[in-house]
Amino acid sequence: MSEIGGRSNVKELFAYAAGGLRDFTRIASSHPEMWRDICIANRDCLLTEILCFEKKLKSIASMLEAGDQTALEKLFADARAAREKWLNGVYR
Repeated sequence: MSEIGGRSNVKELFAYAAGGLRDFTRIASSHPEMWRDICIANRDCLLTEILCFEKKLKSIASMLEAGDQTALEKLFADARAAREKWLNGVYR
């Protein structure tokens, strides 16, 4: 939320937002001190995960730059399959 909130076109971006964004970002309403403490207490794990996300985002950027429709479709199909497994209790 802070990234979007700091942009010059913030009003335009939030005009496109729907209820899903509100639900997805509800933790941004929590106290900053609490999240600061959680992040510091879990810094090693968070840094590891941030590096994983960074690598994945670079991969997605490459797919977009190349216009690789097949790779993008596979990415979304894999995400859909993982969500379905989670909803069906496979990962419990």
